[in-house]
Amino acid sequence: MTQALAIDSREKITFLERKMAQLPQVEVELVHYFKNGMYAREMRVPKGTVISGKIHSTGTIGVLAKGTMRVWGEDGTAKTVAAPYIHTAEPGFKRVGFAVDDVVWVTVHRTDSTELYQIEKDEFIAEEGGVDMFDFATGKVKPQNELDRQDFRTMLAEYGVSAEMIASESAYEGDRIDVDLSVLGVELRSSAIDGLGVFATKLFSTGGIVGVANFEGKRTQFGRYVNHSANPNVVIATDGENLVFVATAQIEPEQEITTDYRQTLEVRKCLVS
Repeated sequence: MTQALAIDSREKITFLERKMAQLPQVEVELVHYFKNGMYAREMRVPKGTVISGKIHSTGTIGVLAKGTMRVWGEDGTAKTVAAPYIHTAEPGFKRVGFAVDDVVWVTVHRTDSTELYQIEKDEFIAEEGGVDMFDFATGKVKPQNELDRQDFRTMLAEYGVSAEMIASESAYEGDRIDVDLSVLGVELRSSAIDGLGVFATKLFSTGGIVGVANFEGKRTQFGRYVNHSANPNVVIATDGENLVFVATAQIEPEQEITTDYRQTLEVRKCLVS
């Protein structure tokens, strides 16, 4: 499987990160060491895990202390390395790796700080369009709503639109139509992602129509308030006359219903053309 990957640009790694954000996440164990102006981060990665690296702002030393990894770089390089292995890494470069075995990887930084969040700010380059899924200090996966907001910002950059434009369209009253959401089995509620969201009040099965987004050319409350997610549970489709949301996974009562705005924008493009 790993041999089939063709990663030769940062854009492809960013695309892979977005796909990874939609999959079950693995929490890696981190151990931090400080000594005489040096910081070492030990990362223990379970076998079978794909992990995408941050972009360093300074040169570092990397040590593979245990296991075997398959590593791809944004320049198209691909190699398999096995412990014991040491390399020096230049700044401004992005990689992705696959743990062939249980892996212990140590990265050594030069820094006078012992505050982890300050080190993250100083040592890594903020990425526009990337998906930063892990908390640097704990190795734990960030909450899904934080990943959703992060991916929303990525989507805005990709399509050259602003959050204000999206909000303005949602607030526009010229093409609204209100429907009885209770009949559909959904309700509007405060969302941890952003503002109001659409939540299920009943079970929806995979492949079933969850609700109407656009009825006779007018946007319903469902269409206006469904939030974006990096791991959506509905897609937008046409039933021949109207735009509807179709479940891509089973949706439980109390679960927020979310979509990927990229797919929504592409459907709208097709309808216009």
